[in-house]
Amino acid sequence: MFGYVRIALTSLLAVLFVLPSCLAQVAWAESYEDALKQAAVEKKFLVVDISASWCGFCRKMAREVYPDPEFVSFSRHQVFVRLFADTSPEGKTLAGKFMVRGFPTIVVLNAKGEEVGRIVGCAGCPTADPGLGPASSTIQRSQPPSPAIAR
Repeated sequence: MFGYVRIALTSLLAVLFVLPSCLAQVAWAESYEDALKQAAVEKKFLVVDISASWCGFCRKMAREVYPDPEFVSFSRHQVFVRLFADTSPEGKTLAGKFMVRGFPTIVVLNAKGEEVGRIVGCAGCPTADPGLGPASSTIQRSQPPSPAIAR
């Protein structure tokens, strides 16, 4: 009898420790405006992923980079929004505003909404580099941007 209880408790503990890491994901904002407001209030960078539903590299990012636990952890220090230029009116508007010429285009904005970095394409979709490649020098991984960056 106690053997079954021990197995059940061990299984329950294993599920409780494994389940949160399986469910961890990037906390995507609902809209660009919501994300911009959140970034301003929290004094964080805003990372705007402008994708297209037909884009293979965009799907690769969604499948291989965004669910990576290291990237998810990194994303907690920024505000993220993902919009599709071909299926969303807001995505189409932003693709024009940011002069998107290829997909995916990742635009990094400071807390004031000013562009501070950009990545176009997947370039191997480096899952090992959660800092968004060249934009990692712009984004502070360990803490929100300093007041100087937020200005």
